[in-house]
Amino acid sequence: MGEEGDDVEELEKTVEVQGTENVYSVEVKAGNGRVKIRCNCEAGTHKRLCKHVIHVARTDADLQPFLVGANLENLFDNYYYAKKEIERLQAENRQTRIKIEKAIF
Repeated sequence: MGEEGDDVEELEKTVEVQGTENVYSVEVKAGNGRVKIRCNCEAGTHKRLCKHVIHVARTDADLQPFLVGANLENLFDNYYYAKKEIERLQAENRQTRIKIEKAIF
C-alpha cells in the first residue's frame, strides 16, 4: 500500500457476510478498471448475482473507487432498489389476488 493520499491501484480482499443461515466469503479483486467479486454461496458458485455481493458492493468503502472506475457505481444501487420495488409490488399483487379470491369464491 502507498502512503496516505496515494491512489490505490489494486484491491484484493475477502469480506465475510452473514447470510440468513450461514456466513459467506465474498472475494474482491479490483484494479485497472476491472472488478471481480465472487461469493461462495449457492448463487455465487453458479456465477449469479447474489445479495451478498450486492451488500459488499454497496457498503465496502475500499471498493467504491474501483466501482466508479469500472462504471459500476450506480448499477448495484439501481439493482438493489429495483429488486426491493419488485418485492413490494409482488406482495401487493398477492394481497390483491387474495382479496379478489375472497370476493368471488
